[in-house]
Amino acid sequence: MIFNIFYAYSIVMLVDCTNYVEHYGLQLKHLNKDKPNEEPVYEAVSRQVSWDALQPLSSAILFKLQRHSDHHMFAYKPYQILETTEDTPTLPMGYTGSMTLAFCPPIWKKLMNPMVEAINRGEVISKEVKARNKRIIMSYLGVVWAAITLVTFGVVGVKA
Repeated sequence: MIFNIFYAYSIVMLVDCTNYVEHYGLQLKHLNKDKPNEEPVYEAVSRQVSWDALQPLSSAILFKLQRHSDHHMFAYKPYQILETTEDTPTLPMGYTGSMTLAFCPPIWKKLMNPMVEAINRGEVISKEVKARNKRIIMSYLGVVWAAITLVTFGVVGVKA
């Protein structure tokens, strides 16, 4: 019973985290915002409302989930033929890395918010933001690597 509860909780967390990462911060524009008494009208769905991840590991593990923007544009397409284009927002770490990073909200927001703001303004993500994100990612990976190493040596121990 305890295993089943843990297993179900893990699956729900995985699905929710994936959905969070896939759509973080990207929004459809509210077209009739100036008319509050009318039913809201939003722009048509475009590639700009979900993140893609072009990393091969994301493709292999998550069955082409990385081409999520194409799925939003053409929901009828089977996943095997989903495509990616140059104009889609792209996650800097792929889904696997982004999902682990999302569990550390301050770093996640520091990494993603400048990209989200640029995309929502219709701008291209600048080289400075990309370079800054690379530094953040490398620092994060260094800390994670160090923590895993310390835990491994603490649990397994070092035999001389």
